[in-house]
Amino acid sequence: GLVQDTLVAFTADHGEFGGQFRAFYKGLPYEASCHVPMIIRDPRAPAQGRRCDRATNNIDLFSTFLSVAGTPLPHNIESRDLAPLVRGDEEAWDNRSLWKKGAQSFLVRDDDKLVRGEVGENLVYEFYNLAVDPLEERNLVDDPDQLARVNRLRDELDAWHDEQDEKGRARLAGF
Repeated sequence: GLVQDTLVAFTADHGEFGGQFRAFYKGLPYEASCHVPMIIRDPRAPAQGRRCDRATNNIDLFSTFLSVAGTPLPHNIESRDLAPLVRGDEEAWDNRSLWKKGAQSFLVRDDDKLVRGEVGENLVYEFYNLAVDPLEERNLVDDPDQLARVNRLRDELDAWHDEQDEKGRARLAGF
């Protein structure tokens, strides 16, 4: 009788490159490392067995679990309840994913992906259209036709990246 009241989520924390980018490990900001499947059976939604291609993060499971348990969500968290996607309400979803590890970060918004890194003291960026280049083989960051998209994503990613650095400094100062 627990199936009517139990949320089940099956996922992984990272992928393994299997040779893409000459890598056989995790931790680089490319799809083979960070794009992993997630299967959810949520008692709040009718059983449908459907596929969703929207961008989510594993951290979104936090809000989803709390919501299913009837627990109020903490103020100012970055986690999002996945219930709208499970119900099939994909249009209302902010289709983006953010990731940061040290000086590297990325933003995926719809089919666009901007990767940020550092070479010495210089910020460097890579831009991919995942709809036409899912293996991230053609960096379009210097393509003049992509300038507006790159700049829009760069502003969003830089602001988020800096906010995460500030949160990290604040946590360290509290210790």
